[in-house]
Amino acid sequence: MRETALKPSRSVTFRLSLPCELAEVRPSAVAVRRFLSEQGLHEEELMDCELALTEACNNAIQHVSPKARREPVEIAVTCNDSKVELRVNDHIARTGMRARPRAVSHSVSHGFDGVFSRST
Repeated sequence: MRETALKPSRSVTFRLSLPCELAEVRPSAVAVRRFLSEQGLHEEELMDCELALTEACNNAIQHVSPKARREPVEIAVTCNDSKVELRVNDHIARTGMRARPRAVSHSVSHGFDGVFSRST
């Protein structure tokens, strides 16, 4: 039996909170793109991530209730050698769905989670 040493994969996370306004999406997407570029993503990967993030943020802002409009949209991007994980936490009220509290913050939250495999 041959053993292989696994190379540890270092994860880096970038977090951003933006006001619930469409005008704030573009500067946030640019900041995330810059972070991902610094992590060595290829142009095609950068475009895919930027598009997914922009769509998720726009959706979160366009469909928020008036009461939740005061709450920020939170973005978390985690990147390692094999994948990029995009999370957009919004405050959209959803009907007919059972809300699950998030383990860390103990608050009810919905949003977008996207995972992209990186090219090697």
